[in-house]
Amino acid sequence: SPTDRYTLAGTSAGDGCSAGIRWPSWLWPEGSTDRIQERGLRHVPRHDDQYASQCDLFDVHVPAVGTAGLRVTGVATWHEGRCGSSVLGALLNQHSQIDAANEIFSRYMPRRWGDKPVPTMPDVLRQAMAEASKPVLQIEIKSLRAQNRSLYPELPLEHWFDQLLAHGFQRQVILHRRNGLRRLVSHLMGQRSGVFVQSAEEPLVQRPLLFIDTSAIQEGTETHDLLHWLDLYATTHQQLVEALQQFCGAQGLPAPLQLVYEESLEADPQVAYRQLCVWLELELEPVTLLHRRINPEPLPQLIANWEEICGLVEPTPYAWMLAA
Repeated sequence: SPTDRYTLAGTSAGDGCSAGIRWPSWLWPEGSTDRIQERGLRHVPRHDDQYASQCDLFDVHVPAVGTAGLRVTGVATWHEGRCGSSVLGALLNQHSQIDAANEIFSRYMPRRWGDKPVPTMPDVLRQAMAEASKPVLQIEIKSLRAQNRSLYPELPLEHWFDQLLAHGFQRQVILHRRNGLRRLVSHLMGQRSGVFVQSAEEPLVQRPLLFIDTSAIQEGTETHDLLHWLDLYATTHQQLVEALQQFCGAQGLPAPLQLVYEESLEADPQVAYRQLCVWLELELEPVTLLHRRINPEPLPQLIANWEEICGLVEPTPYAWMLAA
């Protein structure tokens, strides 16, 4: 089966190479795959581990295991949504060594999950790892407090980072769309139509102009006015960058890869695909663009109350977003 060509848990890096697989250096470090002291990773003991009190003596990370015992390394991509993440995920999923699992926490948001008990964060991460079918698993986490983080509102970002690392997610990506106004319009358009991705083969359909209630815009579990959302996009992104850089530095992990929608996805999503493959030290493989932009028009052609939006945004630091 396709899984058989990958090295299974318990085999050595040498075994993987002899099978004809070119593993990136960060996936198979020099020396034992169970002791990665130079990477600064750590052993996270089980609750019933008799040696738990000695965990500070260890500097160990045991790779996670996917289907058929496949050894898996995780990549967590943080974003606010409407920033090309689905387009990028569809490209990554075509790579022979990357399994792109999309937003694994979004299925438990109230809109879809209702009032049923939400699984614990470790349970969600374990399930994603267990279902992985390729040696690199990429997941997405929506970073606003009103989004996936609202599932565990009492937990700080650092707890998310700890749990991700404990479950084999050694790499972190931050995907950001600078133009928060266009991002918000894309969100509201999708919210109205129910269409968030569109096949590259489907023609664009003429849609009615969008009227934005600037005083009450809902996203996830929160409702705020227009300018407050623009503030939240900017501040949440900055806080995430600072917290992740600090965490990765303290753990001896590679710095997070930062991708900007306007630079790496808007014109050609394969730019982001290539950047991520190079960062993961994976050989580039040919992929096909499967999706297209849904709202490419200038903002005045999308928004019904454009003059009202201009009046609110022009006096702020976000005025440049009106013309971008």
